[in-house]
Amino acid sequence: MYTIREAALAAGRSVGTLRRWEREGIIRPTRRDLRTRARLYTADEIHAIAKLVGREAVSHTEPER
Repeated sequence: MYTIREAALAAGRSVGTLRRWEREGIIRPTRRDLRTRARLYTADEIHAIAKLVGREAVSHTEPER
């Protein structure tokens, strides 16, 4: 799972843009961390966001958590 910051970086958009798209119902994170309420995205969701904006997702160098 990836944080919203990691998802935004991979998709080439800002964290604020992803949060706005969530409010508008355009995207939705897979889940939230129950303790911190942090948004968590899968690699597939990051690729879908990148496709939405018409670009390839940047590969992460960190292993998926």
